[in-house]
Amino acid sequence: MKKPNRNSMTFRELTLGVIGMLVVLSLAFAIPSGVAYAANQAVATPGPGARDYSGLTKTFQQEQTQLGKQQDNLTNTAQDVTRVQDLISKAQTKGLDTSALASALATFQGQVSTAQSSHDTAANLLSTHSGFDGSGNVTDPTAAAQTVKDAGQALKDAHDALSQGVKDLHTAVTAWLEANKDKMQDEDLQKAFQNEQKWLTTQQANLAKANDSITKVQDLISKAQAKGLDTSALASALATFQSQLSNAQASDTTAANVLSAHNGFDGSGNVTDQAAAKQTVTDANQALKDASSALKQATQDLTTAVKSWEEANKDKLQDQDLQKAYQNEQNWFSTQTTNLGKANDAVAKIQDLITQAQGKGLDTSALQSALTTYQSQLATAGASHTTASGILSSHNGFDDSGNVTDQAAAKQTVTDANQALKAAHDVLVQAISDLQAAVKAWKDANQQSFPPTATPNGL
Repeated sequence: MKKPNRNSMTFRELTLGVIGMLVVLSLAFAIPSGVAYAANQAVATPGPGARDYSGLTKTFQQEQTQLGKQQDNLTNTAQDVTRVQDLISKAQTKGLDTSALASALATFQGQVSTAQSSHDTAANLLSTHSGFDGSGNVTDPTAAAQTVKDAGQALKDAHDALSQGVKDLHTAVTAWLEANKDKMQDEDLQKAFQNEQKWLTTQQANLAKANDSITKVQDLISKAQAKGLDTSALASALATFQSQLSNAQASDTTAANVLSAHNGFDGSGNVTDQAAAKQTVTDANQALKDASSALKQATQDLTTAVKSWEEANKDKLQDQDLQKAYQNEQNWFSTQTTNLGKANDAVAKIQDLITQAQGKGLDTSALQSALTTYQSQLATAGASHTTASGILSSHNGFDDSGNVTDQAAAKQTVTDANQALKAAHDVLVQAISDLQAAVKAWKDANQQSFPPTATPNGL
């Protein structure tokens, strides 16, 4: 099963996450090797005439380094506070007692506040750098010794308070986990049971889609056989796929039965027997995984087989596509020839309309202009149509029966014919649209003499 996302984390996962963060943070509190707080060591003040202050300078530098690291640790505690608050909120929504966690969190926040106070004291001492110049060189040995001593003590106090706070919070969270382990185990099992039910639903939908693939491949086989293509590889792959699908379905059915019996759970999915519930989710998970693996492998195998077959037959399939396109273009040419004939018939109708209108003394200049444009457009469409006729008649790359003899030439033929047919079609459609618009506009302007019903064929 997929790992739950952040919003569906169980209490156990969330708690262990908090504990992990606390462990990491506690490790960060260890004093680096070679660094000791000045408060715990004798800081020698050189006697009269001595000018070696390297010990003071080194300690001062180490304390500044430690100050920066400790500030990072203090900042990181905010993440722990947020995680524990999140744990408390989620636990409360499930009716769990969180008083111990809330008390431990409040104590931790107090310890962090104490640590921050001591840390700030150290920061102020080091910032003031009494006895040192701005570069950390000793200017007053006595004052410098006091600075590193006081800063060291403040750093140690902050370190100790923060370390103890993390330790206490870690202990409290661990104790709370132990006290609630049965309830949390129930929550884990219930969540797993719910996820497996969702998985089952999704997988059954996937199995249904896989069954649809059988029909598609069978259809491919039938069409290929009708074209005289060898489909033995496809048939073998389909038989294997159906067997794999049967195995996947059997495992899915097993999972469905396990979840339906819901041993260890009541009808609402609540745990009634931990041991039985654990066995239920374990068995259901295994059956679902088996079904998923079988289905995935089956799909991959069938996809590979179909692609291999298509690759092996790509030339024959390409020939079929070209032959189909050539046949369709011939049908298109025939239909368009008829449409051009009808379009030319409209010329006589418009001329008749013009004659009638002139006999009534009406202005027909708009109609005459529209008709002239229309005839020009028809001539352009006719020219493209004639071009298509010549290409299809030459049938380069095809024999007289429309079978491919040269793929490259055949492809050029259907491409050129398609372009010419489309050009004729587009011009013809535009011509008819323009003429209809012009006739309508003229009729609207002269509707008393020529009502809409008086013109032939709606023109």
